[in-house]
Amino acid sequence: MPVGLRGAHASPRTDHLRRPHRFQGRQRQLPSVRAPDAGLLRADARRGRRLQPERRGHHAAADSGGGHRVDPAVPPEHGSAPLSPAGRRGRRDRGQHPLAVRGDPPALSVDGTRPRLLVFGRLPEPGYVKTRLHPELTREGSAVLYEAFLDDVMKLAPDGVAVELWVPDRPGAMERLGSRYPAARVRLQPGGSLGDRLEMAFARAFSDGVDRAVALGSDHPTLPADFVVRAFDALADRPMALGPSLDGGYYAVGLRGSAWPRARGLFAGAPWSTSGLFTWTRARAASLRLDCVELPPWYDVDRPADLARMAGDLTEGSATAGAWARLAPPPAGAEG
Repeated sequence: MPVGLRGAHASPRTDHLRRPHRFQGRQRQLPSVRAPDAGLLRADARRGRRLQPERRGHHAAADSGGGHRVDPAVPPEHGSAPLSPAGRRGRRDRGQHPLAVRGDPPALSVDGTRPRLLVFGRLPEPGYVKTRLHPELTREGSAVLYEAFLDDVMKLAPDGVAVELWVPDRPGAMERLGSRYPAARVRLQPGGSLGDRLEMAFARAFSDGVDRAVALGSDHPTLPADFVVRAFDALADRPMALGPSLDGGYYAVGLRGSAWPRARGLFAGAPWSTSGLFTWTRARAASLRLDCVELPPWYDVDRPADLARMAGDLTEGSATAGAWARLAPPPAGAEG
C-alpha cells in the first residue's frame, strides 16, 4: 500500500476504536471527548503541581521576571489575564482618587484659625529704616532702635492670638526675622501700595478661616497693649475697628471675617502718608456699610521731635527702653 495513502484506510490496530463497544450485553458508543470545566482543570493542575515538583521549578523559572505567574493549565476566564494583587486592590478601591492619601495632615496648623495680629514691619538694616530720625541718631543707631520697636510690637498680641509679620522682600529677611521671632509666621509683602499689601494680608487671613484680624504698624513702641485687646474685643460683634494716629493716619485697622466681602475695597485709592488718611478711611468705611469702632489715639515715632515723648512713655524692661538707654545723647551739661 502506498505510504502516501495510508491515512485514507483503516489500520488493523486502530480499527477497533470505531467499532461498537459491547458492555454487559448492551451496545453503546464511546462518549465523545469533552474539555473538562475550569474547576476540574484547576484541581488537575493542583494535583499535577503536587505530583510533579520539577514542573513547579519550571514555572518559577519562567516567573523570575517579577510578573504575576499564569499557570498554563488554567485558561484565563472570559479571555482576560488574571488580576495581579495590585490589580485586585485597584478593583476593590474603584472610585478613589489615585492621588488621595489617607491620613494627610490638614493644610492649616492647629492654630490656623485663631484671631490673627498682622504686624507690618521691615528688616532693621542701617539706611533702610527710620531714616527721618537723622541727624539725632546715626544710620546704625536708627536701625538698632527700630529693631527694639519691632521687638516690643511683636509682644502686643493678646493671649490666644496668632502673630504674622509681614515684611518687604529683602535679602535675608525671611531667615533673620524668622530666627528672631520663632513663634510668629513671617510673610513677604507683595508689591504695590500699602493698600495692596494690607488687602493681601487680610485676604490671606480670612481665606484661612480666621474670624478676626488686626493689622498693626511698627512705629509705635509705647502703644499700650490694652489698645490691641480693645481692637479684638470690638470685632467680636462689630465689623471694623480703627486706631487713629496723632499725625492724621492710623496705627491699627481691624476687620471681622464676615465683613470681608464688602470690606475688600476699604484700602483702594487711600491717600497714604497724608494727614487726611484717618478721615478718608472713616468715610470709605461708611460707604461700605462698615460700622467702625474708633480706638483711643496714639502717636508714631518717626521724627526727632517724637523721641522726647517716647522717652517719657517707655516701660522699664522693654526692648526700646534698653536700646534708648544706649543710644540717647547725654543730657546737656552732663559731660562736665
